Amino acid sequence: MDFNNYDGDSEEELYPHQSKTTKRIKYTFRYILYGISALVWGGILFILLSSCDPGLLDAMIFSDEAREIAQKDPDSFTVYKLQPIDYMNYNGSVQIKNIYYAEKVDEIDLCVKFNIDKISHGKLNDALVYILTDSNGNYYPVVNIMTDSNRKYGYARVSFDNVVLDLEKNKYYNYTTSHDWVSEIDKKFNGNNESNNLDISIDETEDKGVTYTLSVYSYDEIVKKDYAYVNNGILNIDYKAFTYAQNEESIKYDPINTITSHEIFSNVTYYSIEDYKE
Repeated sequence: MDFNNYDGDSEEELYPHQSKTTKRIKYTFRYILYGISALVWGGILFILLSSCDPGLLDAMIFSDEAREIAQKDPDSFTVYKLQPIDYMNYNGSVQIKNIYYAEKVDEIDLCVKFNIDKISHGKLNDALVYILTDSNGNYYPVVNIMTDSNRKYGYARVSFDNVVLDLEKNKYYNYTTSHDWVSEIDKKFNGNNESNNLDISIDETEDKGVTYTLSVYSYDEIVKKDYAYVNNGILNIDYKAFTYAQNEESIKYDPINTITSHEIFSNVTYYSIEDYKE
């Protein structure tokens, strides 16, 4: 027998006594199983792809004016990576990601990732208000907002203008070394209330420069206040009146609950602007 040319017996040859009805049932169940497998794997693939972070999470957007400057001379458009002390709120429903500082145009560009259901009740646009302040009481205007989303999270990349960051003084390292983390960890896990008496006097007395804080508020809460109004679809805030309303001693004391608040520092990491190079 020539086994090289043997292709195997067909089902009709192997099971000659099967009826046509039995064969149809057999084929039907087989294709049903194929269909179920395809649906399961398709569903898994959809969940994986729809749960991925969009490109907006990493992108450097900045304002229209900043992008024009970067496109004209990308080699001179220096960008630094900034870092928050803590990048998310207590339950992880809001996270601060990929903060960039463009020194030439004095802009900070950052991404806020938030749980749509928990934070904004399904809203993506006009869901949150982002306010950047410094330790001197100054407020910085929002010059650009872009949004995106996946199945669970909303993403807002927000740009702030007129931020003159002192990269030498405003360092993440200066902040972290000035805090007695060793004693705090020892107290938390070992019950030791005594300080390790670390010599941090140099860090404590060193001028760390101006510090910056990003605060996130509910859009619906802010827009109802007297110091906020919408003009051509853009929310404008009277920051002087806003500050006055947050002061407990003011006559018009009308506080707004902060969803989350994060201090931002430079970690002196340089980034090139490949996106703007041809």
